Amino acid sequence: MLVIRDLGEIVVERGTDRCDPGGAKPRTILALLCAHAGHPVPAAALITEVWGPDAPERTQRALESQIWRLRKVLSPQGEASVITTDRAGYRLDLTAVTVDSTEFESAASAVLDRSRTHTVDDLEDVLSRWRGEPFTTASSTPTLDQARRRLHAVRAALLTRRADLLLARGDVDRALDEAQALIARDPLDEHAWSVKISALAAGGQRAEALTAYRDIRELLATKLGVDPGAEVLAAQRVVLHEHSRAVRRVRLPSQHTSFVGRDSELDEVIRLLTAVRAVAIVGIPGVGKTRLAIEAARRAADFVDDVVWYIVRRDGTDLATTILETMRIQPSADTTTAIDQVCSHLSTMSALLVLDGRHVVSAVENEECRYDVSDQPNPEDHNAIDTILERCAAVTVLAVGAPSGVDGEQVMSLHPLSIEGPADALPPAQRLLVDRIRSATGQFDVSPDDRADLDRICRAMGGLPLGVELAAARCATYALAEVADQLGTEVPEPVTRAFELAVAAMDDELFDRFLRLTALRNPFTPAIARAVCGPSIADDLEEFTRRSLLWPIRGNRYRPKRFTILRTVADHAHAGHPGRAEAGLAARDAAIIELLTATPMAVTAHSARDLARVDDDHSTVMAFLESIVTDPALLDSHIDLLERLGAYWYFRQRLADGIRVLRMASAAVAGGACGPRTAAMVELALGSALAFSQLTDDAHRHLTSHPRGTRGAHRSRRPGPEHACRPPRPGVAGGVDR
Repeated sequence: MLVIRDLGEIVVERGTDRCDPGGAKPRTILALLCAHAGHPVPAAALITEVWGPDAPERTQRALESQIWRLRKVLSPQGEASVITTDRAGYRLDLTAVTVDSTEFESAASAVLDRSRTHTVDDLEDVLSRWRGEPFTTASSTPTLDQARRRLHAVRAALLTRRADLLLARGDVDRALDEAQALIARDPLDEHAWSVKISALAAGGQRAEALTAYRDIRELLATKLGVDPGAEVLAAQRVVLHEHSRAVRRVRLPSQHTSFVGRDSELDEVIRLLTAVRAVAIVGIPGVGKTRLAIEAARRAADFVDDVVWYIVRRDGTDLATTILETMRIQPSADTTTAIDQVCSHLSTMSALLVLDGRHVVSAVENEECRYDVSDQPNPEDHNAIDTILERCAAVTVLAVGAPSGVDGEQVMSLHPLSIEGPADALPPAQRLLVDRIRSATGQFDVSPDDRADLDRICRAMGGLPLGVELAAARCATYALAEVADQLGTEVPEPVTRAFELAVAAMDDELFDRFLRLTALRNPFTPAIARAVCGPSIADDLEEFTRRSLLWPIRGNRYRPKRFTILRTVADHAHAGHPGRAEAGLAARDAAIIELLTATPMAVTAHSARDLARVDDDHSTVMAFLESIVTDPALLDSHIDLLERLGAYWYFRQRLADGIRVLRMASAAVAGGACGPRTAAMVELALGSALAFSQLTDDAHRHLTSHPRGTRGAHRSRRPGPEHACRPPRPGVAGGVDR
């Protein structure tokens, strides 16, 4: 029988004799017939593959000539031709010829069938048929390239199955070699990585197995932006859980209260601890960084084989020495420096080190409160942590307060607890307050009347967990309403101290820009922040976010990214520096005036886009308007600007806001301190807004409240491009009929 060996160089054998198919074209035709072995290949397809899509018409005869030569070569003694012709095209007759690639795929399908038992020898028998790159001496065509990829995928499946069987029978060295070869072929082959991780662990190389897990995690994140799949995660869990828990030591401070209000943050920290080797939790003092870190370390302990240790960084002592003393590491004669001793001790361990920030301690009302002294990376700590991570493959570091600054560190900014929530559930800040009141008093059932007092307390503390817990402690002595009244006028000293440290952590220039930002009302855009604070504010916004003084709000296709500022810290900063805060208000007013002046209020093709800019900073715009309508002198100066907003309020469906501002302006002009023109324009604008809101009786009162002479004074003014709250009519440049 004729045998065509196409897994490698194309070779044709009949018994002991070899046949030469000829040049490139006949070899390519033969390869195409092998790729479709048993199935007809149309003549047009062969011509397109071999001669190209632009082949001339006479190529049909050239193809017939090449087929005739191939038949003569394959059947030199006049045997029946293995290339048959029918209506569909040319076909290799598999009853008269054996094709290696076809036999290879058929045998591979049998041994890869997991419903039947096969051995490593069975797989090796199939793999032995592979001699190299399929169809080597044929030209490259789309069909042959596709066939080559298919055959390579089959071989990879065989190699993967062989690696699995080798690992299952305990031949970890060969399994590791197989996995490494598969990874070299496809670095993103997650199954091969899972075999490598398992083989390393089975061979007693747990640290190397965890390093392999981190390698594939970083590779997937870099190349595809995804996390490892279930196979790799399962292999990592097996590595971690197979180790005896009898030797694991967990040294974390005991906590006597429940963990409340940080479920999503806790899940995120645990996820990071299982994915990366350096994590940092940062935020203002009193926000609960240490409590979160301890709880996350406690729950992540199942992923650590040897030690979980809480270490407080101390001023005046380098980090390596602090670790030595805290973990009671015995000095080694082979090492001289503290960092070498630490690395020597941890190099063969799977460990999680919780490095808390440097603290000062303040005792107030029988409460010991710890405050972070600095949230900036310390160069000495950075070098020590970088050395530990480099030399100890299975050590993870969770930094609290101050990030280490090492490459790849994931920094999580912790913000105060939310004081807002759905009507049918307590928001996180109130949940914490209720839990701590129960701990302090023994029992506390929330009644509907208590919700308002709980909200007052949480707002007074700005959602800061330290303040919420101190307020709860007072409830052991005072009633809930009394505590709410007290905190309305007196902030507990530890909370004040926390705010002072948050402010003190900023240098003078950074603090000045923060003060300017406090003039804005939440939420605000980077654009208005840039107008108030200058072009350098872009980096500062990220820094303030990292310090948890700002909360970012993710943007979308309709709105840019925005920020909200922590009002409790802002109010504290204002109280200590009232003069410097005035500069921020002046800059805010100038920025809003420029924004409103530059925004076209008439109907144009870009009206929605233009007015959306005002929408993005609507809260700050309203703060500015409220400040001018209560001051007669400012109202006289900016009455034209106020009038221009009529179209904005109408088109953006904010007439309620416009009516509120205009009512305030109407109250201001009622005292007679404003000029008659201002008074008439306010009443006309307010009446128009009320009319468009279908409050006709109220609108009529305002529209007829001034004598004819006063209205005439207004009417004689030069018409502007917009007017009052009436929308522009199509084809009319002004806002209303005059």
